[in-house]
Amino acid sequence: MNNQIYKQTIFLAKPKKSINKAYSKYDANAYRDFYDNALPIFKDFCGVDNVKEVDVYDIWLRDFFPLQNPLTKEVFRYYYNPLYGDEEDKAVYDECRKYIDKNFSTAKRLPVWMDGGNLIYNDKFGICLDTNGTDLAAKTDIIEAALGITVIVLPYRLSVPDEDATGHIDGSMQFLGENVLFISEPFDPCDAEEMAERKMWIDIINEVAGDSLRIEYLPNAWGECSRNSNDDSAKGIYVNFLETENAIFVPQYNLPADEEAKATVRKHTNKKVVGIDCDKISKHGGSLHCLTADLF
Repeated sequence: MNNQIYKQTIFLAKPKKSINKAYSKYDANAYRDFYDNALPIFKDFCGVDNVKEVDVYDIWLRDFFPLQNPLTKEVFRYYYNPLYGDEEDKAVYDECRKYIDKNFSTAKRLPVWMDGGNLIYNDKFGICLDTNGTDLAAKTDIIEAALGITVIVLPYRLSVPDEDATGHIDGSMQFLGENVLFISEPFDPCDAEEMAERKMWIDIINEVAGDSLRIEYLPNAWGECSRNSNDDSAKGIYVNFLETENAIFVPQYNLPADEEAKATVRKHTNKKVVGIDCDKISKHGGSLHCLTADLF
């Protein structure tokens, strides 16, 4: 660790009994293993004083933590209440909102209903999926004014337009710095509907961003991982990485593609590229970007 002073704070949920009540059916050790591994790595690369452990009722911090204007650093909170949860989940969502209202009381409220994991952004652009029920396409002007960016809205699951879709954009793509957009390689290159949707996404992004964004691809080993039919596992998805001031943290799954993913990221950054084990916890529906939040 050098003597550089960092401004960015990385938030990580504490593995306490009060946490993650909506996910009590899962292996409690999965998050603890992730936490015990990730915490010292973040402290080493980001500074001990810049890693904050928070006691909240959900481990997926990205879903409900505030947004921040990349230039002014002004912080904004939104209404978080996903449609896809059951009654027990809804109680947790309520506790998450209470945590934000208490700890970010000075943050300006946005009249927008969304999941934070369904918006990625850099200094210029934001990208989100227009999942049913949230209708972000009708609210982009609010987000753009708050964050000072141009928001690109992508259609989701064209084959099932009436579905209450639960997908988040950070499981499909992620910005690296100002000029690179990493897109996950196709889950199934033989799936005509997936490929048609992917082509439409890229066409829309290119139409708006033009030469301002260079699209690159990261490996995707999701299709190689065994899962139950009702399993929302994120294992094998590498675009769910976290970029900080001095490092890029890439999820690792004990798969052959782990090293390829890190090597691909290294080609497009001068920052250090560090792997963090997300193998067990990813099977419960998210990965590194989902599990963390960051603010300046």
